[in-house]
Amino acid sequence: SSSLGYGSVLTSCWIAAAVYNDFYHPPNAKDEENASRRAGATWVSMATLLLTWEFAKAVPGLEPVGNQYVYQELGFSLVLMTCWRQIYARY
Repeated sequence: SSSLGYGSVLTSCWIAAAVYNDFYHPPNAKDEENASRRAGATWVSMATLLLTWEFAKAVPGLEPVGNQYVYQELGFSLVLMTCWRQIYARY
């Protein structure tokens, strides 16, 4: 249940960031020149939303921000989504 909830938050943050950055607009999705830049901008927005969410949850109880997987998830998502968008733009 905890991982399902966290996955839902991560996915929601990614979708909100993509919509905010017009990432799913067809001309932007297939533009090979800007694929990495747009993926990076979307990732920054996603990371900001996710860390803001984790911070908001931690402040009332004076707990550490995030769980043990938040930072691994951020690193993995940066590599995965940037590579995926670059490949998608080429083909």
